[in-house]
Amino acid sequence: MKLTEEMKKKIDAYFERKSAEEVEEILKRYGIEISPKENIEERPVGDVFEFEGTKLKVVKSMDSACFGCYFHTTRGCKHQNMKGIGACDKKDRSDRNYVKFIKASYQQFKQLLNENNMETKEVKIQVPEGYEIDKENSTFELIKFKPIKKVLTYEDVAEELFFGKGMCYTTYDGSIINVISCSKSEYKQPNNFTSEKQAQKLLAINRLMNVARYLNGDWQPDWSDGTSQKYYLSIKKEDSSITTDFALQKCSEVVHFKTLYLAQQAIEILGEETIKLALSTDW
Repeated sequence: MKLTEEMKKKIDAYFERKSAEEVEEILKRYGIEISPKENIEERPVGDVFEFEGTKLKVVKSMDSACFGCYFHTTRGCKHQNMKGIGACDKKDRSDRNYVKFIKASYQQFKQLLNENNMETKEVKIQVPEGYEIDKENSTFELIKFKPIKKVLTYEDVAEELFFGKGMCYTTYDGSIINVISCSKSEYKQPNNFTSEKQAQKLLAINRLMNVARYLNGDWQPDWSDGTSQKYYLSIKKEDSSITTDFALQKCSEVVHFKTLYLAQQAIEILGEETIKLALSTDW
């Protein structure tokens, strides 16, 4: 048998010299409990609240099993008679859902504070240089930091390679100019090179591409056609001379020719030294 609040008042009146707590204790000795659910609010699914310094979130559960709930113990549920927690059994809830109470993340509790415009004490945290707050692994009680992952850009590369260092660049007529110390206004230029050999190689590749465009016309290699031959130039390992070869599938060579004759003609136009420079790897 469980007593309502109205019945409890009548009993208090009967026991004029006893407090409500004493009356309740006496009744418990005889197996009578006063229902604790009268003053317990129902917390909706998704609600985030603080309980004794711990941030908890109400989540929907598939059944009445307590495993995983913050209040679950080997001896059963320890929140049943606590006011302000809210019912977890669907028969006691208006939404007819089973719920559990789990620890809320730092982000969830922070969002709750913002949404409710709660009065909070502001604590400023000095983040170490080169680090940022690890929001995924931080909690409201423990803030963790992680190194800032820098996104590398070409400007970063160019600054490291050229700023304040010796380099060279090409002019509009293909001349190569050497610089002892690259200035801040020059290191980002796209025609900068780390060495003369690199500049010579790029100029040679450009000549080879121009010759290929002239000889091939509008032709482009069709790599979906695995039967047609696409010719390219390479360096023989035996004597370092220039030779021709072909590919059926796509390969890593920069320039291809429509026919063997056109590939051989390109060698005659440019000469082997220019082609070797374009194909060189020691730049």
